[in-house]
Amino acid sequence: MNRIILFYLAFIFINLNATEIKEEHLTVASGKIIFLSEAPQETIKGIGKQISGDIYFKEKKVKISIDLTDWKTNSKLQTSHLHDNYLETEQFPKAVFEGTIQSYDSKTGDVTVIGSINLHGITQNNVSIKGKVAASDMGYSLVCDFSINLKDFSIKVPKLLILKVSEIVKLEVKLELKPVK
Repeated sequence: MNRIILFYLAFIFINLNATEIKEEHLTVASGKIIFLSEAPQETIKGIGKQISGDIYFKEKKVKISIDLTDWKTNSKLQTSHLHDNYLETEQFPKAVFEGTIQSYDSKTGDVTVIGSINLHGITQNNVSIKGKVAASDMGYSLVCDFSINLKDFSIKVPKLLILKVSEIVKLEVKLELKPVK
């Protein structure tokens, strides 16, 4: 009897965690990107919340656009340097990721997308991003973590600041996706 109860509980738990996506088109309803630069003398952390984009699940296509002018840190000076000296957001106000879904496991929600990132006027191809999809009140949530190397996008860190600004920036992306009817 205990085995039967455990079997049913396990079956229910597995089905609760399953994230089968039935919709063909999802759009970004809201999101945020937390960025982190950890250098020996300083940690710079900030956030951006202006994200738009679409996922065409049947076609396995993803396009996400990020408004970099929205990115902020806790320091006005750091934010000013971020926009003026590094991202040069007047000239390059957006970053865009376009990719193809390579794999999706509806049981675990694990997803892998490979595509290109255009940032600071430079495009890097064959970028692999792994994330996790879960059901949410709005439809679905997507969370992924990855890092970029500023050198790959011709964003230079002056030698005098290398102890304060890391060339490797960690990104944590959280998106709320809703079906498009």
